[in-house]
Amino acid sequence: EGGGGGGDAEDGDGGAKGGSDDPNEIMSKRKLEWEQSREKRMALRDEQLHLLKEQEKAIQDASEKLEKLIEEKGMDKRKMQTLATVKSRLVSVQKQIEDLEKKA
Repeated sequence: EGGGGGGDAEDGDGGAKGGSDDPNEIMSKRKLEWEQSREKRMALRDEQLHLLKEQEKAIQDASEKLEKLIEEKGMDKRKMQTLATVKSRLVSVQKQIEDLEKKA
C-alpha cells in the first residue's frame, strides 16, 4: 500500500511537469513498478531462505556435537536444558523455512 502511495505522488509530479496523463501509460508504469517490487521481494525471500538454511545446518551441527558430548560425559541439568533450547530453535527455523517455501 505504501508503494502505491509513492506511485501516486510520482504521477502527480509528472503531471505538473507536463508529463502524460494517459491512463494506459500510468497503468503500465504502475504495473512495471509493481513487477520490480515483486522481484525485489522474491530476491529478499530467496536470501532469507538461504540464510535460514545455513542457520538450520549450524544448529543441527551444534545439536549433534552436544549430543556427542552428552554421550561421552553424561547428562546433567544444564546440558539437558541447552539441548532442549537447541532442539526448540531448530524446530523454529525449520518452520520458518517451511513457511517461506510455501510462499514461493
